Amino acid sequence: MSVCKWFSFSHRRWRVIAVAWVHMILVLYGIYVTADDRINEQYPVNAYEIVYALCYYIVHFVLITLLVLGINNNWSILYVPWIIVFFAVFTAASYLWIESILKESISSIVAWLTNVTVLSFVWFGWWCVTKDFLNVRQKRQFEVRRSEAR
Repeated sequence: MSVCKWFSFSHRRWRVIAVAWVHMILVLYGIYVTADDRINEQYPVNAYEIVYALCYYIVHFVLITLLVLGINNNWSILYVPWIIVFFAVFTAASYLWIESILKESISSIVAWLTNVTVLSFVWFGWWCVTKDFLNVRQKRQFEVRRSEAR
């Protein structure tokens, strides 16, 4: 893969690439925090915790890889796992945030603003990926129809 191919993406594609990079950075940070917590704890780590952490982070790496392959090769089907998984995650996070507001468990304006900022950021990332998925899918369908018309 040439570097020129990466720089030929439109502005819209750069948003999706940024989402993939941010996701990768957050996963790497999560691995660091998990390892640091396990090293600094007083009791020994059991096999279940290790297997759970490995599965959790492997799933994240697979989702990021599928997203990057979808971006690189214009395969809209590779976007679908990322879109579905993170729609569920972001919906659950939004629900919990709304529930905490209704119960008035957020007493600090800083915590409230932080939650709004994070939720806005993740939903914007999900929207960018979904929009690119729809554009790639529509472009592919248009190319298929055009080739059938010939």
